[in-house]
Amino acid sequence: MTKAAKYLTGTVVAGAMAAALPFATASAQEINVMLGGHPFKDVIQENIQEFTDASGIKVNFTVVGYDVLSERSVLEMTASTGSFDVIADVIEWVPGYAASGLVHDIGELDAKYGGKINFDGMIQAALNAHKFDGKQFSMPINAGTRMFFYRQDLLDAAGLEPPETWEELRAAANALNSADQAGMSMSAASGAWNVLNWVPYLFAAGGDVWDEDKKITVNSDEGVAALEFWVDLILNDKVTPEGVASYNIDQNRAGMIDGRIAMATFESVAALALGNPDVNPHAANMGYCRFPLRSKDTPATATAILGGWGLVIPRNTANEEAAYEFLAWATNETNDLRLAKHVGQGAYTASLQDPEVVEKFPALPQVLDVLNNAKLLFPIPEGNELSFALSTAISEAVTGSKTAREALDDAAAEMMKIMEDAGYY
Repeated sequence: MTKAAKYLTGTVVAGAMAAALPFATASAQEINVMLGGHPFKDVIQENIQEFTDASGIKVNFTVVGYDVLSERSVLEMTASTGSFDVIADVIEWVPGYAASGLVHDIGELDAKYGGKINFDGMIQAALNAHKFDGKQFSMPINAGTRMFFYRQDLLDAAGLEPPETWEELRAAANALNSADQAGMSMSAASGAWNVLNWVPYLFAAGGDVWDEDKKITVNSDEGVAALEFWVDLILNDKVTPEGVASYNIDQNRAGMIDGRIAMATFESVAALALGNPDVNPHAANMGYCRFPLRSKDTPATATAILGGWGLVIPRNTANEEAAYEFLAWATNETNDLRLAKHVGQGAYTASLQDPEVVEKFPALPQVLDVLNNAKLLFPIPEGNELSFALSTAISEAVTGSKTAREALDDAAAEMMKIMEDAGYY
């Protein structure tokens, strides 16, 4: 198997306003765009006539589900003749696409076709996460992460402040726990869920998944402490919901809404719904913040792991300029603000700070704070393999089949082998 093929395998598994837009007419007059199920598709499709009027380019859309998007994308991008000129992606797929030579360097296209993209206005952490080897192979259309959620009214009733340390979190979880309400929860389901939601605890302990030489460090003292903390909450203190080892965003969000969970760590996109009184009867009492630190003097290495959607331009497109024109329009500030007003998401800082948007989605200042200090997990083509090994270890520990030390030692050995086989050392 060639190195490029190996990367692909890992990727698969795992009006008036328009008249003023500065688009030069590209050589192609029709392009095909494949989008995923993210609400971004609605914003773009509803406003596409604006782009067509300004550029003369007709856009044909295909929308596919997230579960098949990566595999379908790779099939299309490796075909001798590309059927799609722009394709939606998520952050985790970018390294594999880029290392396999499947997608264009958007920075090069921007320089070639007039510099129509405002890179400086975007959330820099999100922009950087869509790079590979320092080059911009994907353009972000939104950014997401993980954060800490709590019910302020429940803390007030117990005479407690929002926890800033693990000791305070554990004490609050025990105080708020009852037969009808879990004091604490988290997205602990195997797969991406437990990895993306446990690693911020590793960061909060001052640890990281690897060092500057990419040597795996998940089994450091900090890593073991972080996983033992989960084990204590779940198996020893028993302050989490029954079956939490299979919980993802859906179970946690539902539990916060119906009052069965007092505090939790899970995906930041949930904050947008939890702050809506039409959705959540406890909206006025919801609090959001960074993950509590191991101790007050612990220097966190990051706030959380970044996630998000983007757009790529396949190398096999026959309509390079027209594809660039569409991508530059689709990811501009106007469409970003439209998305923010629609669902509270976006990739530009100004959109998430817009007064109208913040009034509608009051958690955004805290979300933006976490986003600005978050980073991408395993930004290499082998990221899926590394995450799978780590997910297995987390599941083994929280179900009690191995100690935290045993599980992480085994995971680290497997992850080091993956890195060695890939030639990193």
